Amino acid sequence: LLWSQFTAATFDAALPELLSRLRRSSLSDATKHLGAHLAAATFARPVEALGRAVPAFARLLSTGAGEAVALRPLSDGEVVWLLSLLAQTVRNAGAALLPHLPLLRSLL
Repeated sequence: LLWSQFTAATFDAALPELLSRLRRSSLSDATKHLGAHLAAATFARPVEALGRAVPAFARLLSTGAGEAVALRPLSDGEVVWLLSLLAQTVRNAGAALLPHLPLLRSLL
């Protein structure tokens, strides 16, 4: 409910702050809470949220672009952290996810 009540300006300011937490796999105890915020942001404004979140996940999970995508050497905990949060992010995305499918397929 919180994310759906944000004005466009507030949403645009809050989403980068939320996405900045993705690098902090040390917050593994907060996966459920951060994932809930990501899911809520995507549910409230799927196009805007996915437009920023999917590339952010891609940068953290991989190197390269296009056909030359390779997974970064991450620990098991980091991979679980990022994929768990990515799953929460795309859970309620609906049709807004379609433009991001090629990138997501290259990651998985």
